[in-house]
This record gives sequence, structure tokens and C-alpha cells, in this order.
Amino acid sequence: MPGRSSLDRQLLQLETVLEALERMNLRRETELPTGVIRLLHDLGIVDQDRQSPTELIPKIMDQQRLLRRRLASLKRQGSG
Repeated sequence: MPGRSSLDRQLLQLETVLEALERMNLRRETELPTGVIRLLHDLGIVDQDRQSPTELIPKIMDQQRLLRRRLASLKRQGSG
């Protein structure tokens, strides 16, 4: 299991992606910028560049919840 700093970094990257997707969604943009695609791939969310921001937003939020649970578990265990 990754350490706290790694999970914190992933959570920050997900937040960056989510903000970009929300802005795109508000502007009704559908083509993902290269930077967002790169972050999705770095986060292990592969082949998501073919989906629209509207489809990706709930997936990113699910990933954030998962990481927050992992972080909470590490805190309870006193690790990190």
C-alpha cells in the first residue's frame, strides 16, 4: 500500500483533474487537453481520454473517495 505522501499527491492530482473537467463541462467542451490526458494516465486511469468530462467526473470522484478511505485507514494505523 502506498504511503501517505504518495496518496496525498495522487489526491491532489485528482483534484486538479476534477477542476479541469468541471470547467470543461461548464463550457460544454468535450475534447480533453493533453495535460488532463497525461494526468489520467499517470493516475492509472487509462483509456479515459475517449470519454467526455461529464462521464469522467463521477469516476474521478470515486477515485478521490477511495484514496480518502486509504488515507483515513493509514491515520488510524498510525502510519505515514
